[in-house]
Amino acid sequence: MADPSGGAVICRLRFHCSWRLELIRPAAASGLLRFRRVRASSCIPHARRDSSMVVVFVTGVSGSGKSTLARTMAGWGHRTVSTDADPRLCYWSDSRGCPVQRPAEPDATWLTTHEWRWNPRRLDEIITGAANQSDDPLWLFGQAANAAEFADRFDVTILLEIDQQTMISRIQNGSRGNDLGRVGDSLSIALASYIPFVTAWRRHGAVIVDGTADVETVAEELLMAAASAALHRRKPSG
Repeated sequence: MADPSGGAVICRLRFHCSWRLELIRPAAASGLLRFRRVRASSCIPHARRDSSMVVVFVTGVSGSGKSTLARTMAGWGHRTVSTDADPRLCYWSDSRGCPVQRPAEPDATWLTTHEWRWNPRRLDEIITGAANQSDDPLWLFGQAANAAEFADRFDVTILLEIDQQTMISRIQNGSRGNDLGRVGDSLSIALASYIPFVTAWRRHGAVIVDGTADVETVAEELLMAAASAALHRRKPSG
């Protein structure tokens, strides 16, 4: 089976009466797996965003590889957004919901009384803007205290799981862009929140992917997991 881009369609999966998912391995040696949702010729176009574009949210504890994977998959040609890099989307919030500046060396009291949150209007702008550009899947990588409130925006949620020792090793690496885990009491707070964070997303039904492998292996696992999960999640109308 051939793909217009030159890759081979290695699997076609029925998604709905007028839809299918195609899993594609590009012809170029540097390209890896990707997937797309394809409308059958008999299907009448529908105006809803979720009738076309697949939105995949990839989350995980600090050090799970979210930003690295976002860069890697963008390099493969996927549409990715590293949410932490968007100052209009992410911000530190106090108990009243007001944006605040994080101290350079936050102590435990500050970290337990403030949250890293998303602005829902900006999140919707990102998703709507991507949907207006094309039907290719949109990958969102990040975490936020209120991310679960926006689960209805995502077709698939994936949890990158790493053990605590791997988390410590990664977040204490000085070459990592995010300094949480190296400043103030952030490491102890990250460790204290590890189990609650993982447990909450597991209960929420997130698809689990092992984040301890090399980045290319994890990226391929993300593509396979997202394609499989999309078959059993929100079905398009039409």
